[in-house]
Amino acid sequence: MDPRAIRTELERLMSVREVREGFPDKASALRWANEVAPLLRFNEEYYVNFARPLHELHANISSY
Repeated sequence: MDPRAIRTELERLMSVREVREGFPDKASALRWANEVAPLLRFNEEYYVNFARPLHELHANISSY
C-alpha cells in the first residue's frame, strides 16, 4: 500500500465517532485496532507502541 493510501485509511479510522467518544465495548475497540495495526507496519516503532497495549487489553488481565 502506498503512503498516501495508508494515510487516507488511518485518517478515516481515526475519524470514527468511537475514537472521540469511546468504544461501547472491548470487542469493538479490538476490532478497530485490528484494522489500524496492519497500517502501522511501515514503521516498526509505531506498530510496537500501538500493539503492546492491545495485548494487555486482549489478555483480560484481572489486575486491571
